[in-house]
Amino acid sequence: MASSLSFVIHVRDSYAAHEPQELTVSGGARSAHISGLLDYTGYDINIKGTTDAGVHTEPLTAFVMTGTCLKVWSLFTGLQKYIFQHG
Repeated sequence: MASSLSFVIHVRDSYAAHEPQELTVSGGARSAHISGLLDYTGYDINIKGTTDAGVHTEPLTAFVMTGTCLKVWSLFTGLQKYIFQHG
């Protein structure tokens, strides 16, 4: 039986001028809405997966700039693949 998976997403503006945000999404989620981001601001996004068995993944980190077309979702997909191959 496969373990279920959840992701913790930690979002912090690059200058640490505002309170960081943290949200948890299920492993089956294909998107997550992060509100309150400022236009044309750099953010450090850290994504970490955890199985219901308590296995944690290495965090994946990306720098993104709001107001651009960068995709962060590939981090989720890569993390899911890693967990199920090595978990």
